Amino acid sequence: MKKKNNRKKLINRHEKSLVMQEALDSEKFKRCSLQGLSQKATDPIQQLFLDKIREYKSKSAGGKLVEASPEIEREMKTELEKLEKQYGGGSGVDMTAFPTFKFEEPKLDPIDEPKATDKKK
Repeated sequence: MKKKNNRKKLINRHEKSLVMQEALDSEKFKRCSLQGLSQKATDPIQQLFLDKIREYKSKSAGGKLVEASPEIEREMKTELEKLEKQYGGGSGVDMTAFPTFKFEEPKLDPIDEPKATDKKK
């Protein structure tokens, strides 16, 4: 009896230690991930990269092309007009809406029974 009780105690201790270890591991993970967010870039190249990303984000906020020349703007406009003509768009047409389909029942000719003369053949 004593051996069984000792085993149960050992198993319970082992399970408790595993649970504690998992809790500590998850806490370490949280600390490491939060620590990485709070650090600033110490490398000048990394800092330059971050600055450029922030600059691009502020320039692209309008939804248009970033630093596009007038020639590029004209080219984009002509390409969009080609797409509108090709796919039925235009002024006042919402190209983002799903199209509606209208299917009509086809008119079928009635099937005639074979004539009596055709049966004899």
